[in-house]
Amino acid sequence: PQFGLMTLLTDLNLRDNRGISGTLSSQLSQLTALQSLKVPGDSMSGTVPAQLARLTSLHTMWLDRNGFSGTISPELSKLTSLSWLSLHNNDLSGTIPPELAKLTMLDELELEQNGISGTHPPQLGQIASLRRLNTYSNPVSGTIPWESLAQL
Repeated sequence: PQFGLMTLLTDLNLRDNRGISGTLSSQLSQLTALQSLKVPGDSMSGTVPAQLARLTSLHTMWLDRNGFSGTISPELSKLTSLSWLSLHNNDLSGTIPPELAKLTMLDELELEQNGISGTHPPQLGQIASLRRLNTYSNPVSGTIPWESLAQL
């Protein structure tokens, strides 16, 4: 696909198309004007490309209810305009990157129903705009950093 030719595209919504499958192309990072990337409820697989961090105008990223695997890339912390990150109901593993605290505009972080382990990074308490943090149905362990989350 020649994504680079769609230089004015601001909203890509491929929501709930069970017929769409395969991997998410790293070429999406060429859509530099993109503000909204919505690919929930499809049959996507593979990893979430770290190259998506080049989409610095992105406000919304919904990649939930697919079959994405691998870890959450710390590179996503470069999406400083992001207000909604939804990665729930996938097969993601590893830990929640503390670098996500750099997403100071983040309003909603949805990571529930994956295979994410480790602890809740106390750095998440630095995101003053965060209203919704969902991490349920993950094998997260340890103590909850109430002191830092109380700042939310």
